[in-house]
Formats: sequence, structure tokens, C-alpha cells
Amino acid sequence: ERKKAKRRELIMDIARRKLRDEPYGDVTVESIAYEAGISGVTVYNYFGHKAGLLLALVEESDRSLTRRLIEEQAVLAHDAPDFVGYCADFAQRLRLHATGNLPKPVWREILAASIQSGSEEFGRSYRALDVALTDFLAHWARICIKAGTLSAAIDPDALADTIFQLQNARFQQFMSDDGISDLEIDRLTRRDFAQLSQLFAVGG
Repeated sequence: ERKKAKRRELIMDIARRKLRDEPYGDVTVESIAYEAGISGVTVYNYFGHKAGLLLALVEESDRSLTRRLIEEQAVLAHDAPDFVGYCADFAQRLRLHATGNLPKPVWREILAASIQSGSEEFGRSYRALDVALTDFLAHWARICIKAGTLSAAIDPDALADTIFQLQNARFQQFMSDDGISDLEIDRLTRRDFAQLSQLFAVGG
């Protein structure tokens, strides 16, 4: 089992490097297998297909981000909770973390695969990752409600889903255009959240 785990890690490391350094279309399962010193069949046995390998890279990336978010929320909760600021910072963290692991052209393939696969495994798994991230916003909303910086009438889960879907639209806008900077998307996202904050702030 340890050997299998190491082989899986090796495949993912090679795939991640090649996807960063080479055009997406040039990175094939066979080219990854060749560098790993194994057969293409072995890679298929681990991941099923190229999209499965992409999903595994996203899952690994999300796990590392999730660990950091858990640690940070515990610290931030002691300060005056700022829901809008946290959501904007959260959205930026997702974008920077995503592009730090894989370039925009690869993310376009991931987003396309998540839509095209619909209710198939890739689509379901990708949406499950989004749900896990949305839970962080819901948790923060509860912290803010308890602290009195959000109205107690708010449904934290519904608010978190709304916020996540909005930032996800900006995420897709960012990934779809190589000419748009994170600074510009950050400005737009913060403007979006500032407008919404007038609706869900205490007394709003």
C-alpha cells in the first residue's frame, strides 16, 4: 500500500509539473507515464482518465487549503468578526491558491469538465469540493451572527451558498480571461460583496 501511495504521488507530481510547463494538449497520460517509468495502463488504473487525474490534483490542492483555513479561522474568530472582509479575502485566497497550483488554461479544462460531466463522477466530486468550501463561509457567518455583526435573522447556510456562487462566477471570469488580473477581479468581488452587505448587515 505504501508503494501504491508513493506511485500515485509520483504520478501527480509529474502531472502537476507538466501541466504548469507545457500546453495542456501536449500533456497526455502516456507522456506522464513515460516520465514516471510506468505504463499508461497503470496511470489509468489509478485515475481512470486524464480528467480523473485533474480532479485528483484539485482535491489535493483543496485539502491543503482547507487545513490552512481551519487553522486561520480559529485565530480570526477571536478578533471582531467581519463577514464581508472575510468573504472577499476567502475568494482571493481561492484564486491565488488555484493558480499557484495549476495555470489558467488547465483550470478552463477543469471547469469545462465539471460542466460537461454533469451528474457523472467528475461533476459530482467537483461540486462536493465546492460544498466543503462553502461550509467555511457558513461557519464564519455563524461566528458573525453570534458576535452581533450579522443579523440573527439570516440563514447562515443560505447566505454562504449565495456568497460562494457569486464569488464562483468571478472565479470563472478570472480563469476564462488571461488578460484580467487578480487585482481587477478582487476589486469587482469586493464591490459585489459591499453591495450585498447592505442587505444582510445588522439592521439591514
